[in-house]
Amino acid sequence: MRLHEYDSEMLPQDIFPGVTWHHGVSLATILGAAASSAAVIWAVLSTLHERRERKAAQDALQTERREAREAATRVQADRVVAWYESVADDRVKEYDGGAINPRVGRRQTLFVQNHSDAPVFDVNVVMVDDEHRRNEIYRAKVLPPGNIKHDLGIRSDIPDLMIVMYFNDLAGLRWERCDIGHAEIADASLAEADPAV
Repeated sequence: MRLHEYDSEMLPQDIFPGVTWHHGVSLATILGAAASSAAVIWAVLSTLHERRERKAAQDALQTERREAREAATRVQADRVVAWYESVADDRVKEYDGGAINPRVGRRQTLFVQNHSDAPVFDVNVVMVDDEHRRNEIYRAKVLPPGNIKHDLGIRSDIPDLMIVMYFNDLAGLRWERCDIGHAEIADASLAEADPAV
């Protein structure tokens, strides 16, 4: 028997002799069941694919919104900075063996700037030396928009120093900013200066 000789009314045992079939099952029924199964599988796979795409779109939207909130949150923090400058000052005199020797020292000046449109609060600026000792050099309850210049005095021995500034923004978030980086949410355990050593 050839393929074109099959009749839709033929029973499976007529097509596949030797195979035991349930009586009354036609080739059309088998093909219909296979097509229905394929349609169900296709529908399930399509639904799963749509769910995955919808979830990816929701995740992307949430990420975009979170990044926008973070950017809006840090707008004020990114506009508040502190640094120090050290310039030569030849007015330093040292007492050396009964005579005063002029010697060049370094005048240190702290600069604190708030370029935002609103004040920041509970400002604490510490100097961290190369041995990680922290020394508070400036504190203010309120830092309005503008610039502050604070004289730190003259030193002849200038260690490697880093300035770290802590402050609360208008929303009440505590920020940390060092003189070589951008503002980050502050670690509460470091937000206050250690006692001077």
